[in-house]
Amino acid sequence: LDAEAAHRARLIQAGRMLAGVVHEINNPLAVIHGYAQLLQERLTSDDDRRDLQCILDETRRLATLVEDMLSFTRRGTDAVELVDLQRVVQAAVNLTTHEMRQTRITVVARLPAEPCSVRGSHGVYVQVLLNLLANARHSLEGVLGNERGIFVRIEPPAPGARSVDLVVANNGPPIQVELAEAIFEPFFTTKNEGEGSGLGLALCRELLSRYGAALVLDPPRPDAPPVSFRLTLPTA
Repeated sequence: LDAEAAHRARLIQAGRMLAGVVHEINNPLAVIHGYAQLLQERLTSDDDRRDLQCILDETRRLATLVEDMLSFTRRGTDAVELVDLQRVVQAAVNLTTHEMRQTRITVVARLPAEPCSVRGSHGVYVQVLLNLLANARHSLEGVLGNERGIFVRIEPPAPGARSVDLVVANNGPPIQVELAEAIFEPFFTTKNEGEGSGLGLALCRELLSRYGAALVLDPPRPDAPPVSFRLTLPTA
């Protein structure tokens, strides 16, 4: 227990240091982006301009990742705000890009063209989505083959509906029907010993309940991926 407490303390300290480092990245990143823009305006060679455009695109992508990380680490409250659901999905996907590439898992996000605003907390919704993505990645790591995928979609609400559904599905091993509610109980886990605390889904439900949102496991359907979690979020 002492060793575990010491390890957690080191992780907390490392997290605080990382948040500071990420914040400091913003300044040199802005300088690189600015000078690349100036050079692009001066150059006449199409090849050089194309190379600089790659630099600009990558600095924009890195700036978005930095902002997503900073948003996730900011201390949150239970205050209700208007949340751009597309932005939530994009932030969570951005934050997990590296892990998914390392494990060769494809993430497909299907988002509506029209803005979709919900009530709640951007940080909390990103946290919940990160948990679902991490669980999906873990379940897919043991699946053989190259067609391992996670599918995130926002289902357009029906006219007059007061909620919108965000679905996170994957083609990993199915969850037994009799465990559909048990997986949301504290300390229940289907992972091997030492691989999970069994608190992730329980915490997700508790956080969502503060905003009148819900999280369930969809029943299996022949026309859908084997595992499908559904978040029902109140609309603005």
